[in-house]
Amino acid sequence: MRGTTEGINLAAQSYVKPLLSAGDEIIPTHFEHHANIVPWQMIAQETGVLIKVAPVDDTGQIILSRYAELFSHRTKFVSVTHVSNALGTITPVREMVQIAHGHGVRILIDGAQPILRRFGPKATVRPTIAFYNTTEEIDKLASAIRELA
Repeated sequence: MRGTTEGINLAAQSYVKPLLSAGDEIIPTHFEHHANIVPWQMIAQETGVLIKVAPVDDTGQIILSRYAELFSHRTKFVSVTHVSNALGTITPVREMVQIAHGHGVRILIDGAQPILRRFGPKATVRPTIAFYNTTEEIDKLASAIRELA
C-alpha cells in the first residue's frame, strides 16, 4: 500500500462492503479526515447503507454517551481517527472500541496522525491493516502509539 488513504479504501471495499446490506449502518465521527469519509459515502450510495455520525462537543471531544446511543442491531462497522488532523483531538479509542465490541461491531482506527505527529510530514507512512479484537490487542496498539508521541 502507498498510504493510509489506500489502506482505508482497501478495508472499506474488500472487507466491509461485502458484509453490508441496504439499511445497515456505519459510524464515523464528526471530525474524520476526508480519506475516512469518502469510502463510506461511496459505499452508502452503492448499497443503501446509512451513515450515522458520532458527534463532538464544543471543545472537539467525542460525546461518548451519544456515540453509544448510535448503535443498533443494524450497525455493522465503525471507522474513526485516533487523532483528528483538523483539531488535534485524541479520541478515546479504547472506550470507543469497547462500546463497539459490546455491540458485536468491528472498528477501524485510522492511526496515521499519531505517527505524523511524532515523525513530521517527511515521514513515510506504510500502514498495516489489522483488526484488533481484544482488549489486550487494543492496549498494545495504544501503548505503541503512546511510545511514538
